Amino acid sequence: MKKYLTDLYKRKDLITYLVVSGLKAQHRNSLLGYFWWLLDPLLGVLIYYFIVVIIFRKAGGPDYGVFLVIGMSV
Repeated sequence: MKKYLTDLYKRKDLITYLVVSGLKAQHRNSLLGYFWWLLDPLLGVLIYYFIVVIIFRKAGGPDYGVFLVIGMSV
């Protein structure tokens, strides 16, 4: 395990490059760019919150928004 982690640390520049280039390729044609990466999950949480709490009148509790964010990120 230690050898694996050391190899990962040695190649951290490659991993960073691959992640950044993947994000650039994914959001290249998007009007909002990287901002869409954050906006999309937040809009999903707002829609679920609106449906459950406002429309169905189910009280999700004081931490319902936090549970939604965690549940949608998994």
